Amino acid sequence: TNYNRSDKYNGLRHTVNTYNSYKGWKLTNQFIVTTINNPVQQGTFVRPTVDLKKELSRLRKMQVGIKYNSESNKLRDKKLERADRSDNYNLFTDLLKSEKHQFKLNLTYRKLHIFNSTISRQKADESLLGRAEYYVNELKGFVVGNVLYELGSGQEQKREYTFVEVPAGQGECNWINYNNNGIPELNEFEIAIYQKKKKYIRVFTPSNQYVKANYVQFNYSFTLNPKAILKPNVTGFKKILARSSTSSALQINKKDISTGTFQFNPFTSKLVDTTLITLNSFLSNTLFFNRSNIKWGFDVTHSISNGKSLLSYGVESRKLRNLVGKLRWNINRSFVTTLSY
Repeated sequence: TNYNRSDKYNGLRHTVNTYNSYKGWKLTNQFIVTTINNPVQQGTFVRPTVDLKKELSRLRKMQVGIKYNSESNKLRDKKLERADRSDNYNLFTDLLKSEKHQFKLNLTYRKLHIFNSTISRQKADESLLGRAEYYVNELKGFVVGNVLYELGSGQEQKREYTFVEVPAGQGECNWINYNNNGIPELNEFEIAIYQKKKKYIRVFTPSNQYVKANYVQFNYSFTLNPKAILKPNVTGFKKILARSSTSSALQINKKDISTGTFQFNPFTSKLVDTTLITLNSFLSNTLFFNRSNIKWGFDVTHSISNGKSLLSYGVESRKLRNLVGKLRWNINRSFVTTLSY
Protein backbone atom coordinates (compact mmCIF):
# COMPACT_ATOMS: atom_id res chain seq x y z
CA THR A 1 0.00 0.00 0.00
CA ASN A 2 1.42 3.39 -1.02
CA TYR A 3 0.38 6.84 0.20
CA ASN A 4 1.68 10.11 -1.28
CA ARG A 5 0.88 13.77 -0.60
CA SER A 6 1.71 16.97 -2.40
CA ASP A 7 4.03 18.07 0.46
CA LYS A 8 6.44 15.26 -0.52
CA TYR A 9 5.17 12.91 2.20
CA ASN A 10 5.54 9.28 1.13
CA GLY A 11 4.36 6.19 3.02
CA LEU A 12 4.72 2.56 2.04
CA ARG A 13 3.16 -0.38 3.92
CA HIS A 14 4.01 -4.05 3.41
CA THR A 15 1.65 -6.66 4.84
CA VAL A 16 2.19 -10.43 4.92
CA ASN A 17 -0.49 -12.84 6.20
CA THR A 18 0.10 -16.59 6.47
CA TYR A 19 -2.04 -19.48 7.69
CA ASN A 20 -0.86 -23.05 8.30
CA SER A 21 -2.56 -26.16 9.64
CA TYR A 22 -0.75 -29.36 10.60
CA LYS A 23 -2.08 -32.29 12.71
CA GLY A 24 -4.56 -30.12 14.56
CA TRP A 25 -2.14 -27.24 15.12
CA LYS A 26 -3.08 -23.91 13.56
CA LEU A 27 -0.48 -21.19 12.97
CA THR A 28 -1.59 -17.69 11.98
CA ASN A 29 0.96 -14.94 11.29
CA GLN A 30 0.74 -11.31 10.28
CA PHE A 31 3.70 -9.02 9.63
CA ILE A 32 3.28 -5.31 8.93
CA VAL A 33 6.19 -3.03 8.02
CA THR A 34 5.52 0.64 7.25
CA THR A 35 8.07 3.22 6.17
CA ILE A 36 7.48 6.97 5.95
CA ASN A 37 9.57 9.72 4.45
CA ASN A 38 9.17 13.49 4.14
CA PRO A 39 11.57 16.44 3.83
CA VAL A 40 12.24 16.67 7.59
CA GLN A 41 11.50 13.19 9.01
CA GLN A 42 11.81 9.51 8.28
CA GLY A 43 10.50 6.56 10.26
CA THR A 44 9.51 2.91 10.44
CA PHE A 45 6.64 1.04 12.04
CA VAL A 46 6.86 -2.74 12.58
CA ARG A 47 4.10 -4.94 14.06
CA PRO A 48 4.47 -8.76 14.03
CA THR A 49 1.73 -11.10 15.30
CA VAL A 50 2.14 -14.87 15.77
CA ASP A 51 -0.72 -17.12 16.98
CA LEU A 52 -0.21 -20.88 17.49
CA LYS A 53 -3.06 -22.97 18.92
CA LYS A 54 -4.62 -26.44 18.94
CA GLU A 55 -8.13 -27.57 19.71
CA LEU A 56 -8.47 -30.44 22.18
CA SER A 57 -11.59 -32.21 20.96
CA ARG A 58 -11.53 -34.71 23.81
CA LEU A 59 -11.56 -31.96 26.46
CA ARG A 60 -14.76 -30.16 25.49
CA LYS A 61 -12.95 -28.55 22.54
CA MET A 62 -10.69 -26.49 24.78
CA GLN A 63 -7.82 -24.67 23.04
CA VAL A 64 -4.18 -24.42 24.11
CA GLY A 65 -1.49 -22.30 22.51
CA ILE A 66 0.66 -19.20 22.59
CA LYS A 67 0.31 -15.76 21.05
CA TYR A 68 2.94 -13.10 20.50
CA ASN A 69 2.56 -9.54 19.26
CA SER A 70 4.64 -6.39 19.53
CA GLU A 71 5.08 -2.93 18.04
CA SER A 72 8.13 -0.86 17.19
CA ASN A 73 7.60 2.74 16.13
CA LYS A 74 10.63 4.91 15.30
CA LEU A 75 10.58 8.49 14.02
CA ARG A 76 13.83 10.33 13.31
CA ASP A 77 14.34 14.02 12.60
CA LYS A 78 16.72 14.42 9.64
CA LYS A 79 18.09 17.69 11.11
CA LEU A 80 19.46 15.95 14.26
CA GLU A 81 23.24 15.73 14.55
CA ARG A 82 25.32 13.68 16.95
CA ALA A 83 26.61 15.98 19.69
CA ASP A 84 28.15 13.63 22.21
CA ARG A 85 28.37 10.05 23.42
CA SER A 86 29.07 8.53 26.83
CA ASP A 87 30.65 5.19 27.68
CA ASN A 88 29.43 3.76 31.00
CA TYR A 89 30.94 0.83 32.88
CA ASN A 90 29.41 -0.61 36.05
CA LEU A 91 30.81 -3.18 38.47
CA PHE A 92 28.81 -4.44 41.45
CA THR A 93 28.95 -7.38 43.81
CA ASP A 94 27.23 -8.47 47.04
CA LEU A 95 28.86 -11.06 49.29
CA LEU A 96 26.08 -11.91 51.75
CA LYS A 97 26.47 -15.65 52.30
CA SER A 98 28.06 -15.28 55.75
CA GLU A 99 26.07 -13.71 58.57
CA LYS A 100 29.29 -12.61 60.29
CA HIS A 101 30.97 -10.86 57.37
CA GLN A 102 29.11 -9.11 54.55
CA PHE A 103 30.45 -6.93 51.78
CA LYS A 104 28.80 -4.77 49.08
CA LEU A 105 30.49 -2.95 46.22
CA ASN A 106 29.07 -0.73 43.48
CA LEU A 107 31.38 1.10 41.07
CA THR A 108 30.43 3.18 38.00
CA TYR A 109 32.80 4.85 35.53
CA ARG A 110 31.59 7.23 32.81
CA LYS A 111 33.53 8.89 29.99
CA LEU A 112 31.88 11.58 27.87
CA HIS A 113 32.98 12.17 24.27
CA ILE A 114 32.07 15.42 22.46
CA PHE A 115 31.59 15.24 18.67
CA ASN A 116 30.19 18.72 18.07
CA SER A 117 31.04 21.38 20.63
CA THR A 118 28.85 23.99 18.93
CA ILE A 119 25.60 22.20 19.81
CA SER A 120 26.64 20.29 22.95
CA ARG A 121 26.23 22.05 26.29
CA GLN A 122 28.72 19.76 27.98
CA LYS A 123 32.48 19.30 27.88
CA ALA A 124 34.49 16.11 27.49
CA ASP A 125 34.70 14.65 30.95
CA GLU A 126 35.35 11.59 33.09
CA SER A 127 33.43 10.73 36.25
CA LEU A 128 33.67 7.99 38.85
CA LEU A 129 31.11 6.94 41.43
CA GLY A 130 31.76 4.18 43.93
CA ARG A 131 30.48 2.82 47.22
CA ALA A 132 31.85 -0.03 49.35
CA GLU A 133 30.31 -1.34 52.61
CA TYR A 134 31.59 -3.92 55.04
CA TYR A 135 29.72 -5.36 58.04
CA VAL A 136 31.16 -7.60 60.74
CA ASN A 137 29.64 -9.43 63.72
CA GLU A 138 32.26 -11.73 65.24
CA LEU A 139 32.86 -13.74 68.44
CA LYS A 140 29.19 -14.01 69.45
CA GLY A 141 28.72 -10.24 69.27
CA PHE A 142 32.00 -9.21 70.92
CA VAL A 143 32.89 -7.16 67.82
CA VAL A 144 30.08 -5.48 65.88
CA GLY A 145 30.72 -2.79 63.32
CA ASN A 146 30.58 -1.48 59.81
CA VAL A 147 32.80 0.47 57.42
CA LEU A 148 31.64 2.70 54.55
CA TYR A 149 33.78 4.18 51.78
CA GLU A 150 32.26 6.36 49.07
CA LEU A 151 33.66 8.57 46.32
CA GLY A 152 32.29 10.47 43.36
CA SER A 153 32.31 13.64 41.30
CA GLY A 154 29.72 16.24 40.38
CA GLN A 155 28.84 19.92 40.35
CA GLU A 156 29.27 22.03 43.47
CA GLN A 157 27.61 25.40 44.03
CA LYS A 158 29.92 28.18 45.17
CA ARG A 159 29.18 29.31 48.72
CA GLU A 160 28.62 32.80 50.03
CA TYR A 161 27.66 33.67 53.61
CA THR A 162 26.26 36.72 55.30
CA PHE A 163 25.62 37.37 59.00
CA VAL A 164 22.29 38.76 60.17
CA GLU A 165 21.76 40.31 63.60
CA VAL A 166 18.99 38.81 65.76
CA PRO A 167 17.81 39.37 69.35
CA ALA A 168 20.45 38.44 71.95
CA GLY A 169 20.41 34.74 72.79
CA GLN A 170 18.68 33.64 69.59
CA GLY A 171 21.77 33.48 67.40
CA GLU A 172 24.94 31.43 67.36
CA CYS A 173 27.76 33.93 66.69
CA ASN A 174 29.13 37.13 68.13
CA TRP A 175 30.98 39.96 66.39
CA ILE A 176 34.48 40.90 67.53
CA ASN A 177 35.78 44.16 66.03
CA TYR A 178 39.39 43.06 65.51
CA ASN A 179 40.55 46.03 63.38
CA ASN A 180 38.54 48.63 65.36
CA ASN A 181 36.93 50.11 62.24
CA GLY A 182 33.40 49.65 63.51
CA ILE A 183 32.34 47.70 60.41
CA PRO A 184 31.27 44.05 60.75
CA GLU A 185 33.40 42.00 58.37
CA LEU A 186 32.98 38.35 57.46
CA ASN A 187 36.16 37.18 59.19
CA GLU A 188 35.22 38.90 62.48
CA PHE A 189 32.41 36.52 63.51
CA GLU A 190 33.00 33.59 65.85
CA ILE A 191 30.90 30.99 67.62
CA ALA A 192 29.66 32.59 70.85
CA ILE A 193 30.24 30.80 74.14
CA TYR A 194 27.93 32.86 76.36
CA GLN A 195 24.21 33.05 75.69
CA LYS A 196 23.94 36.85 75.87
CA LYS A 197 26.55 37.28 73.10
CA LYS A 198 24.74 35.08 70.59
CA LYS A 199 23.48 37.99 68.48
CA TYR A 200 24.13 36.86 64.90
CA ILE A 201 23.12 33.98 62.66
CA ARG A 202 24.94 32.86 59.53
CA VAL A 203 22.80 32.81 56.39
CA PHE A 204 23.80 30.85 53.29
CA THR A 205 23.34 32.79 50.06
CA PRO A 206 23.26 30.53 46.99
CA SER A 207 25.15 31.70 43.94
CA ASN A 208 24.63 30.91 40.27
CA GLN A 209 28.19 29.71 39.76
CA TYR A 210 29.17 26.03 39.81
CA VAL A 211 32.47 24.19 39.73
CA LYS A 212 33.26 20.55 39.13
CA ALA A 213 34.08 18.88 42.43
CA ASN A 214 35.25 15.52 43.73
CA TYR A 215 34.06 14.12 47.03
CA VAL A 216 35.14 11.25 49.23
CA GLN A 217 33.53 9.90 52.40
CA PHE A 218 34.79 7.42 54.98
CA ASN A 219 32.80 6.20 58.00
CA TYR A 220 33.29 3.48 60.54
CA SER A 221 31.46 2.43 63.68
CA PHE A 222 32.56 -0.38 66.03
CA THR A 223 31.37 -1.70 69.38
CA LEU A 224 33.28 -4.02 71.73
CA ASN A 225 31.22 -5.97 74.25
CA PRO A 226 33.41 -8.31 76.41
CA LYS A 227 30.31 -9.79 78.07
CA ALA A 228 29.63 -11.75 74.87
CA ILE A 229 32.72 -13.95 75.32
CA LEU A 230 32.94 -14.12 79.15
CA LYS A 231 31.19 -16.67 81.33
CA PRO A 232 28.17 -15.46 83.37
CA ASN A 233 29.65 -15.90 86.88
CA VAL A 234 33.12 -14.38 86.47
CA THR A 235 34.89 -12.53 89.33
CA GLY A 236 37.63 -9.99 89.78
CA PHE A 237 38.91 -8.09 86.75
CA LYS A 238 36.85 -10.23 84.37
CA LYS A 239 33.70 -9.11 86.19
CA ILE A 240 34.66 -5.48 85.56
CA LEU A 241 35.21 -6.29 81.86
CA ALA A 242 31.85 -8.04 81.66
CA ARG A 243 30.12 -4.86 82.83
CA SER A 244 32.11 -2.64 80.44
CA SER A 245 31.69 -1.91 76.74
CA THR A 246 33.11 0.62 74.30
CA SER A 247 32.05 2.18 71.04
CA SER A 248 34.00 4.18 68.50
CA ALA A 249 32.83 6.13 65.43
CA LEU A 250 34.61 8.15 62.76
CA GLN A 251 33.14 10.25 59.94
CA ILE A 252 35.16 12.07 57.27
CA ASN A 253 33.63 14.08 54.41
CA LYS A 254 35.85 15.88 51.92
CA LYS A 255 35.10 17.90 48.79
CA ASP A 256 37.60 19.65 46.55
CA ILE A 257 37.68 21.30 43.14
CA SER A 258 38.52 18.82 40.40
CA THR A 259 41.92 19.22 38.76
CA GLY A 260 41.44 16.44 36.23
CA THR A 261 42.00 13.56 38.66
CA PHE A 262 39.77 11.77 41.16
CA GLN A 263 39.93 12.06 44.96
CA PHE A 264 40.61 8.73 46.67
CA ASN A 265 42.27 9.55 50.02
CA PRO A 266 39.95 10.98 52.71
CA PHE A 267 42.76 11.36 55.27
CA THR A 268 44.83 14.05 53.50
CA SER A 269 44.55 17.44 55.23
CA LYS A 270 46.80 20.14 53.79
CA LEU A 271 47.04 23.40 55.73
CA VAL A 272 47.14 25.36 52.47
CA ASP A 273 44.96 23.82 49.77
CA THR A 274 43.56 26.13 47.10
CA THR A 275 41.30 23.38 45.72
CA LEU A 276 39.59 22.56 49.02
CA ILE A 277 35.84 23.20 49.26
CA THR A 278 34.91 21.49 52.56
CA LEU A 279 36.56 19.07 54.95
CA ASN A 280 34.59 17.79 57.95
CA SER A 281 35.57 15.08 60.39
CA PHE A 282 34.10 13.71 63.62
CA LEU A 283 35.71 11.18 65.96
CA SER A 284 33.96 9.84 69.04
CA ASN A 285 34.95 7.23 71.63
CA THR A 286 32.72 6.17 74.52
CA LEU A 287 33.33 3.90 77.52
CA PHE A 288 30.24 2.42 79.17
CA PHE A 289 30.03 0.72 82.56
CA ASN A 290 26.89 -1.02 83.79
CA ARG A 291 25.15 0.09 80.60
CA SER A 292 22.37 -2.49 80.92
CA ASN A 293 22.03 -2.21 84.70
CA ILE A 294 18.68 -0.73 85.73
CA LYS A 295 20.01 0.76 89.03
CA TRP A 296 23.16 2.66 88.15
CA GLY A 297 25.82 3.16 85.51
CA PHE A 298 28.14 5.71 83.97
CA ASP A 299 29.75 6.53 80.64
CA VAL A 300 32.56 8.80 79.44
CA THR A 301 32.66 10.22 75.90
CA HIS A 302 35.53 11.98 74.19
CA SER A 303 34.82 13.56 70.79
CA ILE A 304 36.67 15.80 68.35
CA SER A 305 34.96 17.69 65.55
CA ASN A 306 36.87 19.53 62.80
CA GLY A 307 35.53 21.66 59.97
CA LYS A 308 37.23 23.51 57.15
CA SER A 309 35.42 25.42 54.38
CA LEU A 310 36.45 27.63 51.50
CA LEU A 311 34.20 30.69 51.64
CA SER A 312 34.06 33.86 49.59
CA TYR A 313 36.50 35.65 51.94
CA GLY A 314 38.92 32.76 52.45
CA VAL A 315 39.28 29.55 54.43
CA GLU A 316 37.36 29.14 57.68
CA SER A 317 38.37 26.44 60.18
CA ARG A 318 36.56 25.21 63.28
CA LYS A 319 37.59 22.72 65.92
CA LEU A 320 35.59 21.47 68.89
CA ARG A 321 36.74 19.00 71.53
CA ASN A 322 34.32 17.58 74.10
CA LEU A 323 34.89 15.41 77.17
CA VAL A 324 31.60 14.44 78.80
CA GLY A 325 30.93 12.22 81.79
CA LYS A 326 27.47 11.01 82.82
CA LEU A 327 26.39 9.18 85.98
CA ARG A 328 22.87 7.83 86.49
CA TRP A 329 21.37 6.47 89.69
CA ASN A 330 17.84 5.12 89.87
CA ILE A 331 16.99 5.39 93.57
CA ASN A 332 13.63 3.72 92.97
CA ARG A 333 10.89 3.77 90.36
CA SER A 334 9.87 7.29 91.36
CA PHE A 335 13.31 8.99 91.59
CA VAL A 336 15.94 9.02 88.86
CA THR A 337 19.17 11.00 89.29
CA THR A 338 21.53 12.01 86.49
CA LEU A 339 24.81 13.88 86.92
CA SER A 340 26.68 15.25 83.86
CA TYR A 341 29.99 17.08 83.71
